[in-house]
Amino acid sequence: MRPEKDATPSRRTKLSILGLLIALFIANVYILNSESTRSLLYATWLPSVTGASEQRVGKHVWRKSREPTSARAVQDEHPIRALMEDARWRFDAYNSDHSKTFKETVEKYRRTYGRENPPGFKQWYRIARELHVHNIDDFAQINDDLRLFWALPPAQIRRYAAHASDVHPHLFATVSLRKGQVFQELWGWRSETFVKMLSTIAQFLPDMDIPINLMDQPRVVMP
Repeated sequence: MRPEKDATPSRRTKLSILGLLIALFIANVYILNSESTRSLLYATWLPSVTGASEQRVGKHVWRKSREPTSARAVQDEHPIRALMEDARWRFDAYNSDHSKTFKETVEKYRRTYGRENPPGFKQWYRIARELHVHNIDDFAQINDDLRLFWALPPAQIRRYAAHASDVHPHLFATVSLRKGQVFQELWGWRSETFVKMLSTIAQFLPDMDIPINLMDQPRVVMP
């Protein structure tokens, strides 16, 4: 029976492999440092750039293209895109339909809301112009807020407003206007701010009583 040969590489084999690896390393260094090889690698791997100038990398120069690469068109079919376009169209229509004069504002108010302008409208128009109000014709929000109160007689609304603080005197602060003067029965930071704003236009307003809620939460729930 023959003895098995040792599978471990001999010293001569190890030296041969090491010499081969060193030779390959030297060859790679020489090839990569050559001018032609570097030019080939730069041309293959460097990303393309756009513009009108040049890009230099060492001794190599790449000229940028004169025209930028056109972006690939993407077709967006998401439903929100249609909503965005509709909202943009509505805003453009809203933003372009402004009255330029007081006469135009009066006529548009009558045409839109079907009634005459409220008392003091001319004074309001002048103040709004001085304050550079963006859309002088937009009364949609306040019109919707007051719509339910049109069902009540004015005398009844005035009576409710004047006596709102009688039942809960510490929950309401009533601000009163009399002949262009502003009066306040209960002081608080909410009413003080309102009184300060109201005093600038009180001379144009009729006599009225305005109850102000002093609580953090609303006291009126609209149906």
